[in-house]
Amino acid sequence: MILEENKGWISAIVKTESGKLELMQPTDESSPVGKALARRGEGIHHLAIEVDDVQAYLDKAEKLGLTLVDKHPRKGSEQRLIGFIHPRGLNGVLLEFNMPGPEIEE
Repeated sequence: MILEENKGWISAIVKTESGKLELMQPTDESSPVGKALARRGEGIHHLAIEVDDVQAYLDKAEKLGLTLVDKHPRKGSEQRLIGFIHPRGLNGVLLEFNMPGPEIEE
C-alpha cells in the first residue's frame, strides 16, 4: 500500500495485478475531494481508466459532446498525467483518463 498526501487530501493506494484502488480522505474541506464528500456524501468519487494518450481521449470525449473538467492533461497522483470528464454527461460518474507521465510543473 502506498500512502500519499496531496493538496487537501490523503490517498491510500492498494495495487493489484489488474488495477488499483485508491481510498481518499479530505484534510481540507475546500479541496475537490472535501467538496465532493460534503455535496454527495460517502461513496465512489470517480472511476479512472489508464489510456495511452490522455489528450486524445479528452479530445474524443469533447467531440462526443461531453463536458470536460480538463481541456488538457495535468499532473495527478503517482506522477501520472490525468484529465477528467464532468459527471453531468455520464449519469453522475466522474471519469478520469490517466497515463504515466514525466515530471511536469503544475
